[in-house]
Amino acid sequence: MKSLSKTKICYIGIGIILFIVLVYFSGSFYEQYKSSIKEDEAFMRITIMVLSSLVTVLAMIVALFKEDIRGIFIKPKLDLNKENKLNEVTQRTGQNNVEAMSYHYTTFVHNTGNIPAKEVEVYLTSLKHKKNSEQNYKEIEIDSIPLTWKNSESKQIMIPRNSRKSLILFQILPPSDVSTPDQPPPNASNQSQIQIGTNKYSVDVENAEWNVLFSIYADNAKPINIRLTISWNGKWESRLTEMNTQISVKEEIKYV
Repeated sequence: MKSLSKTKICYIGIGIILFIVLVYFSGSFYEQYKSSIKEDEAFMRITIMVLSSLVTVLAMIVALFKEDIRGIFIKPKLDLNKENKLNEVTQRTGQNNVEAMSYHYTTFVHNTGNIPAKEVEVYLTSLKHKKNSEQNYKEIEIDSIPLTWKNSESKQIMIPRNSRKSLILFQILPPSDVSTPDQPPPNASNQSQIQIGTNKYSVDVENAEWNVLFSIYADNAKPINIRLTISWNGKWESRLTEMNTQISVKEEIKYV
C-alpha cells in the first residue's frame, strides 16, 4: 500500500507541474494573440477558423467513438485468487469421528474494475492425461458446456464491481464403498474418482498426471486462462492433511 501511495503522489505532482506549465503558456499565447489581432487581423481570423474546425472534428470523433473512449477508462477487470488450495467436505461417522466425504479445488473470480462484469462463463477447454510410466499426454474428449458457479444453478452470471464469485474446478471423490473406522470396505479394489467439468474419471493406484485448461469469458472483459497440472497416485485418505501428501496441484494463470 505504501508503494501505491507513493505512485499516486508522484502522478499528482506531475499533473500539477503540467497544469502550471499549461497555464503559463496559455497566458503567453493570450498576450501574443491580443497584440497580433491589431497587427495582423486577417492571419488571426484564419487561425481562429482552423482552431474551430479542429474542435469540431474532435467533437465528431468523440461522438462517434464515445463508447470506445469510455471503455478505456470505465471497464470491468477480472482477476483470480492466487492462493487456491484443496478443501474438504466432512461428515461424522458412527463413532463420532470426522472424515472427508470429498475434496474440491475452488477458485475465486474477482472483479476489480469499476463496472459490473456481464455474462461471465467458465469452460473446460482442454483435458489431457498420462500415467507415470508414459511420456506423452493423451487427449480426452470434452463437452462444450459451461461450468456451474458455486452456490448457484447458473452457468452465466454477473459479477458486480469489487465483488467475487467462486467456482469448483475439480473434485476428488472416494470409492463408492470406502472404508470407515467402524466398517471395512466390501470391495477393496474399488477406485477413487476425479471429477473435472461434468465428467468423472476412475483413477488407478498409480501416479498419474492430469493437464487441465479452463477459460473464463465475459461479455465486456478480457478472457483469462487457468491451467492446472494435477499429480495424484489415486489413493484416498479420509483426512485433508494425509490427502495433501497424495496429491499436488500446480496452477498457471494467463491473462489473454
